Amino acid sequence: MNVVEVSDGVYFGNMDTTLVKVTVEVSISDHRITDIRLLRHINGQGQNAEKIIDDMLIMNTTDVEIVSGATMSSKVIIAAVKDALIKGVK
Repeated sequence: MNVVEVSDGVYFGNMDTTLVKVTVEVSISDHRITDIRLLRHINGQGQNAEKIIDDMLIMNTTDVEIVSGATMSSKVIIAAVKDALIKGVK
């Protein structure tokens, strides 16, 4: 997702699968992801995927590598962040 298209603001995103459920709050300022708060992360063994948030902040994109051993949770966190960002596109 190209963050340049997202207006400044705070957006909420959700993504639920059978095993993994994620809710995030994403803050955008000057076309940068300034904060991602993980409000809900129901997972099996996927807690390690939470470090993917730091990668998205540093790289300013959702196009980051999946955390090995936490593939499903990584994909669901990324999808929830994308869901939030889409809400900020005009």
